[in-house]
Amino acid sequence: PEIRKIINNVPIYAFYHPDVPAAEAMQIYETGDVATYFWDEQIIVINPFSKELQGSPNMLQLVFYEELAHAVDLQLDFRTAGDMFKGKPSKLSDVFGPELQKLFTPVADLEKMGYDRPGDAEYIKYMRDPKELYAKLRTLKAYYEKKYGEKAFNPDGTIKKDFLEKGFDDPTEAGFLLDFFDIKKVDDLKKVIDQLVKVDKKMSKGSKMA
Repeated sequence: PEIRKIINNVPIYAFYHPDVPAAEAMQIYETGDVATYFWDEQIIVINPFSKELQGSPNMLQLVFYEELAHAVDLQLDFRTAGDMFKGKPSKLSDVFGPELQKLFTPVADLEKMGYDRPGDAEYIKYMRDPKELYAKLRTLKAYYEKKYGEKAFNPDGTIKKDFLEKGFDDPTEAGFLLDFFDIKKVDDLKKVIDQLVKVDKKMSKGSKMA
């Protein structure tokens, strides 16, 4: 399936919708998450009562971006037109995830940011997952494209470093997306985003989808 087809067809339900299995509905209600993409059912389930939505006008939009990124990443197998992945079917999270793990914010810094509550250690471990880091990178790129457009990107599509730095300096900018990327490695983060831009261009020019 093509990317646009996946995005257009993935069902999005509130957790209390009758088409949401009971176990998934209970999971998202009890965790208080804003939204989750469930791979087995291939649906996005949202919790409109999540406390995370309070006082954060961008949160719902950002979470939707992230869950759609998960849906595309997990449903789409492809072979590139070139040799970027050596002709093998691959998930982009498999390609970019390991690089993003190297840019993960040190635990000591996360604790200073407030990730020192009971259960946060497990959450930090969860966030190291390549699929989670990749989805957040995708969301960050989409957020800057929608909010700033050409102001955030160079003519060749690469992201401007000062916009990334602005995000790190402003806690209201891009919300939780930058928490898990080390501010000291903003140059490396830019390089990964720019690599993703190149992949997107290659895919849009005739990559073979499986």
